[in-house]
Amino acid sequence: MINPTNKVKAEWARTQTGDMSFFVDAPSGGESGHKVINVFSLSYNVVF
Repeated sequence: MINPTNKVKAEWARTQTGDMSFFVDAPSGGESGHKVINVFSLSYNVVF
C-alpha cells in the first residue's frame, strides 16, 4: 500500500554511444558505436 512514508519512483534514461564504446558488449563481429540505449528502472522505497 502506498502512503506518505512510502515512495514509488520510475526513471527512464536514454543515451547514445559515439564511434565506439567499451561499456557496451557488441555481438561477435558487430560494432558498439552509434547505438541508442534505453534503461528503465522502477523502485519502491519503504520507511519504517
